[in-house]
Amino acid sequence: GDDFSNVDRYFERPETMRAFNGEHKYGSTREKVFDSLYGDIYKSIAFKLPFILERVPILSHTGMYDLGCNFIATENLYLKRISWSQQKKYAFTERRVWRAKEKPNEILGWYKKGGNLTLLVSFRGGHMWLAQDPASAFQMAHEFVAGHL
Repeated sequence: GDDFSNVDRYFERPETMRAFNGEHKYGSTREKVFDSLYGDIYKSIAFKLPFILERVPILSHTGMYDLGCNFIATENLYLKRISWSQQKKYAFTERRVWRAKEKPNEILGWYKKGGNLTLLVSFRGGHMWLAQDPASAFQMAHEFVAGHL
């Protein structure tokens, strides 16, 4: 299987625990969660997205080199086709450069936001980019929750 030891160590760091308001030691439950949700993996929730997008910000993210869930298909065949009140705003929004917070000259990827929908593409990996680059993943989560993405 995949080696998530770097992710485990990252989430066990005291500063990470504080940043996420963690109250207990991180423990991976990947297998339990996967087994519990396996029956829902291929069930589409696309019909629910218009209702959700009218009420809650959604972040869709992917790695630039993800061949299975590539950003071109995600955006053109899926995100641009969701029928909701801000659809045109999202569809015609320009991409923006996503930079490293600590090193502003370092480009991490790009994002675009229209209404409550944000798509972010990281240049730092493929399908598992969150595990491959946890610092950037943390920056993405922090910026999204703070309303900066």
